[in-house]
Amino acid sequence: MNVTVAQLSTWLQEINFDASTPLTLLVGDASSRQYYRCQQAERSYLIMVSGLEPTALRNFIAVDRAWTALQLKVPTIYAENHSLHCLLLEDFGDNLYNSILIEQNMEALYGKALAALATIQTCGAIPGHTMINFLDEICLRDLMIWREWFVEKLCAYSLNEAERQELDHFFTLLQTQAAAQPQVCIHRDYHSRNLLAVDNDVGIIDFQDAMWGPVCYDVVSLLRDCYRVWPAAQVEKLLRQFYRLIGDRHPHFSEADFMTACDWMGLQRHLKALGTFARKIKRDNDERYRTAIPATLNYILPVLEKYSELKSIKKLLEQICIKQP
Repeated sequence: MNVTVAQLSTWLQEINFDASTPLTLLVGDASSRQYYRCQQAERSYLIMVSGLEPTALRNFIAVDRAWTALQLKVPTIYAENHSLHCLLLEDFGDNLYNSILIEQNMEALYGKALAALATIQTCGAIPGHTMINFLDEICLRDLMIWREWFVEKLCAYSLNEAERQELDHFFTLLQTQAAAQPQVCIHRDYHSRNLLAVDNDVGIIDFQDAMWGPVCYDVVSLLRDCYRVWPAAQVEKLLRQFYRLIGDRHPHFSEADFMTACDWMGLQRHLKALGTFARKIKRDNDERYRTAIPATLNYILPVLEKYSELKSIKKLLEQICIKQP
């Protein structure tokens, strides 16, 4: 549903909020959600409008409560309006990791994010939120989005039957590798645009898609970020740091297993990202996401080269990308 500023102002008045305060629309992400900033008694708040995702509103509330109980820094919910699919939230400010990360602070900021992620992975069942399993439907769906939107639509590449079969086999390998990892609670979009520096802590947002998934999924999303690229040696150091935080929970999953799993999980995650970027470009005419494509490919291609069973996929991907506009 489309929610107007007038409707939001009326709701604010109903909850004794200063409705004369102008609402400032913030630049959105790849979802249909909208965010407005407003002031009350010199304090800033956010209104999150769930738009076409009413289920996401209930999920957000349930996950927010569960992760608050784990002492994670998630926004306080001050008011709910389920008919308008919106929430009045604590405002974490503008210090997104994506905006403030530099070489001098990256290890400290990522250290906080890794510690928070280790806590997220301790989360069990969440009351009021049906935790779907990444392996049941999401993993393959992501890969099919990549094939449809990146390969066929953005690159205008027509796969022949042999290439389709090769990709199907590749997708099966990725699913098998993901299933071999310990399965934990995952955020699903744990990266620099969904984390903020807040009072010497890490503020976590956009967690309504939390689900059961592979232990490497979020840490790869964070450290092999499509929006922020760091030297491979630093990334490896931080990956091993994270393993030291969670390794004791998974005694049959060695550090070597973990590092290999991060490579394979990164392939699935980055192919999914390419599909999302391509869909935003082709369907929504949003060219902002084109700039993230080269960095994403630069994560994928070295991993395909690293594993002998994937070198033919690397050759195919390079052939596909020749046609990328």
